[in-house]
Amino acid sequence: MFRLQQVTFLLLCFHLLNISLVEGEGAVPRQADAPQCSNEKFNDLKNRFDCFPRGVATQESCQSRGCCWRPLQPNSLEPWCFYPANYRSYQIDQIQELRSNGLSLVYKNVLKSPYPDDIEFVRVDVEYETDTRLRVKIYDDKKSRYEPPYPKLSKSKETSPDPKYKIEFGHLQDSNFGFAVVRKATNRVLFDTRNAGGFTMADQFLQISARLASSYVYGLGEIRKPFRNEFNWTTFGILSHDQPPTPYDNVYGSHPFFLSMEDDGKSHGVFLHNSNAWEAVMQPTSAITYRVIGGVLDFYFFLGDTPSEVIAQYLDLIGKPNLPPYWSLGFQISQYGWKNLDTVKTVLDRTVKAGIPLDVIYGDIDYMDRYLDFTWDKVHYATLPEFIQSLQSRGMKYVPILDPGIDTDEKDYEPFQQGMALDVFIKHENGTLFKGKVWNPGHTAFPDFTHPKAYEFWSTHVKQLHSELKFNGLWIDMNEPANTFQEPVECPATKWDSPPFVPKIHDPKHEGLKFKTVCMSAKQHLGIHYNLHNLYGIAQSEITYRTLKDLLHTRPFILSRSTFPGSGHYANHWTGDVFSDWSSLGQSVTDMMLNNMFGIPMVGADICGFIFNTTNELCARWSSLGAFYPFSRNHNALESMAQDPASPNFGPEVKESTKKALTLRYSLLPYLYTLLFKASLHGHTVVRPLFFEFPNDKLTYALDQQFLWGSALLFVPVLKEGVTSVEAYLPQGTWYTYPQLDKEFISPENGLRETLTAPLTDIPVLIRGGSTIVTQTPDVTTTKSRLNDFQIVVVLNSKSESTGDLFWDDGDTLDQEDYNFIELSTKTQCLQSKVVRYNHEVAMKIDSVKIVGVKRKVTTVTIAVLETKENLKFTQDETIGVLQVDVKSSGITFETNFNICWK
Repeated sequence: MFRLQQVTFLLLCFHLLNISLVEGEGAVPRQADAPQCSNEKFNDLKNRFDCFPRGVATQESCQSRGCCWRPLQPNSLEPWCFYPANYRSYQIDQIQELRSNGLSLVYKNVLKSPYPDDIEFVRVDVEYETDTRLRVKIYDDKKSRYEPPYPKLSKSKETSPDPKYKIEFGHLQDSNFGFAVVRKATNRVLFDTRNAGGFTMADQFLQISARLASSYVYGLGEIRKPFRNEFNWTTFGILSHDQPPTPYDNVYGSHPFFLSMEDDGKSHGVFLHNSNAWEAVMQPTSAITYRVIGGVLDFYFFLGDTPSEVIAQYLDLIGKPNLPPYWSLGFQISQYGWKNLDTVKTVLDRTVKAGIPLDVIYGDIDYMDRYLDFTWDKVHYATLPEFIQSLQSRGMKYVPILDPGIDTDEKDYEPFQQGMALDVFIKHENGTLFKGKVWNPGHTAFPDFTHPKAYEFWSTHVKQLHSELKFNGLWIDMNEPANTFQEPVECPATKWDSPPFVPKIHDPKHEGLKFKTVCMSAKQHLGIHYNLHNLYGIAQSEITYRTLKDLLHTRPFILSRSTFPGSGHYANHWTGDVFSDWSSLGQSVTDMMLNNMFGIPMVGADICGFIFNTTNELCARWSSLGAFYPFSRNHNALESMAQDPASPNFGPEVKESTKKALTLRYSLLPYLYTLLFKASLHGHTVVRPLFFEFPNDKLTYALDQQFLWGSALLFVPVLKEGVTSVEAYLPQGTWYTYPQLDKEFISPENGLRETLTAPLTDIPVLIRGGSTIVTQTPDVTTTKSRLNDFQIVVVLNSKSESTGDLFWDDGDTLDQEDYNFIELSTKTQCLQSKVVRYNHEVAMKIDSVKIVGVKRKVTTVTIAVLETKENLKFTQDETIGVLQVDVKSSGITFETNFNICWK
């Protein structure tokens, strides 16, 4: 009947004795209890939970909150005013429901907070959604509150007869608010809010603290910070914001999700489904405090066990990533400040002349007529339509930018006129049009992408622009939304524009939440901007995705600056206006891994940096690394020097490093495309940290300067100036330099640190034993590369085995069934290629097979296809054990099963 083993002593007693604590019954007024400030745990400074997060605390003001006052040194990070051990703000009032898949409790407020409008009755719904997914929703029991419409959550259809978790509450005599999520197999407490901080549920201040299972915590963004979160009283706020990435300042998106590694190598994740502005405090006791200024506290817990399983479970809830078109995997070039089309042509011509692979040219706002959306400059870009057609005839693509802001002052400007007719623009609370300022010459209106007619408005003008400029994808920028008024934004005096608590956000002018954006009291179709601000980017991404899908009838390519959980389902992401410096180069590795965890695998930074001029050495190193971002684009700022790889501003090293790295990238695109397909199908990561593959190796937990593509390829970029070598950590197994295959590293159980040579034009790459990847002869565009033969690279592990796979389709089809999928496996000296699906009729010829790790002398290599068997030509390097097999003469393709064996 009831899963009583998952209900704590408190709930058992209430249920079995048929006791319901209604208002007043069993309640002990908190005010009658003296704060327990001498508790041994709370005397440990790292266990202090801050009771006075804003303002200057005094002993009197602290104690008036029912908190403890213990002054420290003036510059100490630890709070002087902290919650006592017996702090009780809410107390159990009634058990409303016990179900086979969860329970519901109601708590009553017994201590007023210092914030207005405490919620009197708080309901806690616990739902066992799947065996690995637990939901704990905390909200007002009496009044409905705002809940975000994004992401569109996937509701579970399965039952959970034996979940991996249990949830525990306090005991009968300690019936204050608090719960703990526990992993049943190990009895490890993962997330424990019991007696941790001061639980608060006020209208515009929701606070909850939890002790965590470990300090190995990754996620919570979008913000520039270390990959592994620092637990040093670190506080950071999140509100989508037009801000170049600087340490611990909020930037373009909001992602309230983290993944944690436990001491035994297991992993779990925590997602707070809330779109309001928020902040997090990470303190040394391995605890987190959430402070949110609206909505509800809707937590999801994912039990893994492995990091990859956690991410798959998370993405199963919020939506799996889109599969980008194949052409978008190619190299891309852009710059803000191409003043005319001749400049663009010059960049294109010198890139092509240098033999550098290139697939996409971008149009920043320079292509527009006076920066007006849905226009193009017929003076400086007079032959832009013909240029785009010429690009496409050469197998390349064109992607222009569109900002959301629409000019309000331009005469006879159809986008504004239609937007007003459809009533799709954001308004002030009094119903008048909200006007801001972006790049266009007049004032700016902001479309409300939650409006039912937003699609009609946006798609009409995108289609009109496409009728003149046959672009292939769209770049949507400034969609936090950004409002660049130099003077403070005039907003009414409302509780939304001046809330009682403001998270620790970037606010140099002390304007609060409205800084460089829209008034929080502004009206949208689904509510006030205060609640919807962080959703602006994902709402625009969804509308743009639908628009391009209907317009082009191919898989859309959309590049969005602002993101939210679920954005990856519609759009891809670049990391914004990064600085051209070495620290930003290193940060790009962290950002790439985090965005993969957030469900946005197609991600990358502006190669060579965006803000300020780059240098020859920095750009050479960045070009080598950036060639292996899933999204690989060179882009920089207005009036910065030209930094495209063939620019005359550089020495030969930038051109050489770019060409060398991109040539390798293009050969690896079938493998990258397969990883992106599996991400879209299963919720896998594409770029991943080493601990995703080696969760039992704790030395991998802090690594943030090297990364994997899938499970097979390890990249170890040079991230420091003036060096020509880099130290790599190699977890247990066999590793080979790639593509040279001239060095072998056998790493023991406790790992291996190896110094790799890295001349200025090189990036060290290694391939892992046990991997099989499919490559393709590279060319200067993906269009040409896709016509070339494939190669199979088999890298044996210590058991002389390996596995791999290949996904292939036409590169942009919407037909989810029209593709080929091949599985490759090697054991007992035979490589088997097995056709799982072959619905896309295309020649997939193979010209060679390379088998690495064959140490014994080989005398014969044979291929068996259907009923036929023949010998193959081969060569062998017995030093490393590389067997090179020529299969071109056999005419084999991936269309038919085959075996290649050697002895």
